Amino acid sequence: TRLIEEFGQGGSAFERYQWQYNNSFIIADVSEAYILETSGRQYAWKKVSTIASISNHIAITSDWDALSKDAIEHAISLGGVSPPK
Repeated sequence: TRLIEEFGQGGSAFERYQWQYNNSFIIADVSEAYILETSGRQYAWKKVSTIASISNHIAITSDWDALSKDAIEHAISLGGVSPPK
């Protein structure tokens, strides 16, 4: 997560188009696993309690264990969530 915060990621997955592409990761060893979802320099992660998978759909909703420091503001700016009242 430190590298994502410092350098970001994403960018275009195509040579001729500027379509943003962000990533999801499963980070695991024999004793535990985590899902990490990213958007630019922001991220959310959660510990896997039983079985999990990732795809090209969001796997983490409101059940995250941790967020990058400005993830909520980033989601609000993109229209992904409503500002708190």
